[in-house]
Amino acid sequence: FSTLANPVLIVQGEADHVALPAFARRLANRLPVAELEVVPDCGHFPMVEVPDRVSRLVRRWFGHEVSR
Repeated sequence: FSTLANPVLIVQGEADHVALPAFARRLANRLPVAELEVVPDCGHFPMVEVPDRVSRLVRRWFGHEVSR
């Protein structure tokens, strides 16, 4: 993982029982530049379950701040 040059945004559902949040935390800690966003009240598919929240996270990540 240390050779990955680009920053990484990890979006994790708090109630994900497939890929546990602990795995996402370990992954974020192993990457040189990573930001972990744990989405409350969400399972394995944040982009489907709460698309507006995920869209705001991604837009903020790419520098397009969203004020709502």
